[in-house]
Amino acid sequence: MYPTSFGSRLRWEYKRFKAKHPLPRNH
Repeated sequence: MYPTSFGSRLRWEYKRFKAKHPLPRNH
């Protein structure tokens, strides 16, 4: 559905966001 580049970029952005704003792991 989406280009592979979009998926990889989304994951990269998500990882960068988590690295910048670590959330408490409650699950």
